[in-house]
Amino acid sequence: MGNTTLPSAPRDLTRRIARADQDKQRRRGRLDDCYRLAMPWRHLTDRHQDDPAAQDDVFDGTAVVSVKDFAGDLLSTFTPPSATWMRLEPDQGLGDAALRELEGPLEEIEATVMEAMAASNLYEALQVGYADLAVGTMALLVQDIDPTEPIHVEAISVSDLLVDRGPYGRVDGRWRKFKLRADEVPILWPDAKTFSLPKTGDAEVDVTDGLYRDLTRRDDEVWKYAVLCGGKALVQRELVGEGACPIIVARWDTDAKTAWGHGPLMSVLPEVKTANYVTERMLEALDYALQPVTSYPDDGVIDVSGGIAPGTWIPMAQGSEIRPIVSGANFDVSQFSLQDLRSRIRDALFQDAPRQNGLTPPTATQWQEQAAAKAKRMGAPVGRLVTELLRPLFLRFAFLLRARGKLPAQIRFKGQPVKLRAQSPLLKAMQQSEAQRVDQFLVTTSQTVGPETTAMWIDMEEALRYRAKLYDIPAKLVRTQAQVQQIIAQQQALQAPPVEPQQ
Repeated sequence: MGNTTLPSAPRDLTRRIARADQDKQRRRGRLDDCYRLAMPWRHLTDRHQDDPAAQDDVFDGTAVVSVKDFAGDLLSTFTPPSATWMRLEPDQGLGDAALRELEGPLEEIEATVMEAMAASNLYEALQVGYADLAVGTMALLVQDIDPTEPIHVEAISVSDLLVDRGPYGRVDGRWRKFKLRADEVPILWPDAKTFSLPKTGDAEVDVTDGLYRDLTRRDDEVWKYAVLCGGKALVQRELVGEGACPIIVARWDTDAKTAWGHGPLMSVLPEVKTANYVTERMLEALDYALQPVTSYPDDGVIDVSGGIAPGTWIPMAQGSEIRPIVSGANFDVSQFSLQDLRSRIRDALFQDAPRQNGLTPPTATQWQEQAAAKAKRMGAPVGRLVTELLRPLFLRFAFLLRARGKLPAQIRFKGQPVKLRAQSPLLKAMQQSEAQRVDQFLVTTSQTVGPETTAMWIDMEEALRYRAKLYDIPAKLVRTQAQVQQIIAQQQALQAPPVEPQQ
């Protein structure tokens, strides 16, 4: 008879998960506040959803609308569905000839990966994940559930997510902690040892699945994956290779003391709370104004210690006249404070486009200045999102497509393997300011000392190649040095005077 005893979860793994759970509990209050006021339909960190009636406690929708617009802006800026938002480049220095030869195969790989992304539900999941990024941390699960279907992408809810910070500040541990029906476990993990699970399919079990980076392995990227249930390990695997990690975690801003990110919504959480409170008080004042409390003469005694609802009639002493009790609330002051709060919330979530307050619309200069300021404020998170989201997403899809046989295992040049790296055109677009600086220098120098002196002091051929690199011009559009020399020789031959035949 076979062994029916499941191995206990590795002690190092349980220690990491417990540490990640403690880290999350320390930030639970602020996380819940963000989701309760900006995404009230989502689950909170305790894995429970508020009563649907609790959404009625949200009185100001500025944060709700701004978070949705923020997610849409990130989708169109960082991962536009109709554009190639990641490109492949050789990781080692190669000459122009090598780049020309590799350009075709690399473009084919890029097109195959982007087609697979478009066929999957990636962009729907990204829309959900980018909303989480407004709070600070987003996570995606990318897996091949069926070779006959597109690759499946799922946004992991903050209620299920656990993350652990590694020694280099990266998210080295990432897990899901959630409930499943017992009969769903063998569907999700066919190799799971399920004989200890309840036999009733409808019975729910607590499952934790995820992985952490094995930093003791320097030869390759190695992840330790496990599925835990009741303190026992149902599945244990070792995932090896660039793109092998199925859970992708990205953060907007980082803190050296936690694995969780700090998003723009969390920065203006006080403003969100205050705007919600001010709006609630204004609605109450409006209710009193529309249904004023009214007094009338009576011999009885009234107890108002429990408050007075709008529309209430209050008995007063005999001889009193029937009259409404006017509220002293100042709507003008509340409206002024509320507009300022809403403006700060929109600014934090980059929804600060020039607004038309009067009859005159914003000028083109205002739009340009606002766009420049927005790009400057978004500059810091761009590099992190490329490192933690865009590049891992591209590499994960490429990893799964290679497993399907849709991509070659390696790209070779003259029989030697070429190591590739994924590069975001978004980062290269930021290099255009450097290209514009070079252009300005060349123009100013030429105007100051003249074109001939400029050509004498500056290697124009190298300057042109440097500008083409900064502007991300395809290598096939730039002639090689040998081709340039050949054209120069042909031109010189045409300009040379004809040789007269000797008599």
